[in-house]
Amino acid sequence: MSKYDMSKAAGYDVHLRLVDLPIEKTIERAVNRYRETGRLVPIEYITNEVGYRPVQNYVIMEKKGIFASYEAISTDVKYGEKPQPITTEEVIERLNDRGYGLQQEENIRGNELVSRSDRGGSDNRVVYNQSAYHGTPHSFNEFSLEHIGTGEGAQVNG
Repeated sequence: MSKYDMSKAAGYDVHLRLVDLPIEKTIERAVNRYRETGRLVPIEYITNEVGYRPVQNYVIMEKKGIFASYEAISTDVKYGEKPQPITTEEVIERLNDRGYGLQQEENIRGNELVSRSDRGGSDNRVVYNQSAYHGTPHSFNEFSLEHIGTGEGAQVNG
């Protein structure tokens, strides 16, 4: 059973939210965070594990329409400014600008997204079960849905 299915079975409405930031700026912020706090998100994780998969998956999942709602925001703003809402069309345009061909419907086949550099038939499917990085100082073997809505985000977002 997927985490989505478990959440639905537990009575949750599941919403999909994309927080978008170009990889270059993500790396810049990760390096600055390391300099300021000593907490490092490995650059290899950002570039090789995450990449633009969350953005790609957001577009595909919105097309499938299974979540209760969808929201995309860009954190590519000046320090102290609020993130800006962006439309799915803007998300797709940003992917195109970054080298992923989502302009046209034929670039998405089923659950697959085809990169411009990989349209020649290579296997370039989007992986929904992605690895995750959490900046906690605590060790644990798996993520849990048990404490959703109880942490700092719940206090900040209501």
